[in-house]
Amino acid sequence: NPNPNPNPNPNPNPNPSRSPNPSPTPNPVAQAVELVGALRAGAPRLKELDLSGNPVCGVEEGGTDEFSTELVEALCAWLQEEGTGLTSLSLVDVALCGQARDGNGSYQSQAIGLLVGLLGAGGRGTVPLRSLTITGCRVQEDEALDLGKALSKNGTLERLLADRTPLAVQQLLCGERLNLNGLDFSEIDAALMAQLLVHNATLTCADLGGAKQLAREIKILSDAFSRCRFQLRELNVAG
Repeated sequence: NPNPNPNPNPNPNPNPSRSPNPSPTPNPVAQAVELVGALRAGAPRLKELDLSGNPVCGVEEGGTDEFSTELVEALCAWLQEEGTGLTSLSLVDVALCGQARDGNGSYQSQAIGLLVGLLGAGGRGTVPLRSLTITGCRVQEDEALDLGKALSKNGTLERLLADRTPLAVQQLLCGERLNLNGLDFSEIDAALMAQLLVHNATLTCADLGGAKQLAREIKILSDAFSRCRFQLRELNVAG
């Protein structure tokens, strides 16, 4: 006798499989903060940390624009912790001021403000940082001035690379010679140097010569010289 109710599906599956939910997109800021927390707890002797080229501030080229200072806050907390061994930090092209290299994002000053507070505390010997690299951050003049003022109180940072030229911070603060011959420094670099030089009481020789014309940059330094306390004896600005 034929089956009056034939089953078109001889192997019915009462629980059809469902396609798995796609994994959430990793949050680079959260990942970076988690990494810093892990290093802070498990690698107290770490000397150098380079997070360059990662969207650890929430802004990336042609993509996300969700600026966050969480990573910078975590770094500042770590660097002010007693016993921290971290002496070198690189944050190149991480949209520290809210803008990626392609211009995505909008200018934000909060992260630089956090670094200003951190570096200003270095004068009390609480921050071990010796080298800081933040090129590509697109810092503007007002924040550069604040950064320079903080550095003038800092007794530990030796090297800062904020734009084009590495600055020898302690040399600018208390050295006898300043040699910028042939260097292609920017207006931001000049503003930072000016903030340091006005606190220098020992500079006697400055070489600002070079083949490239840096009229605006030299003007910034010249204006600073009028406010300086050092007794300059030699000055070269030959082209």
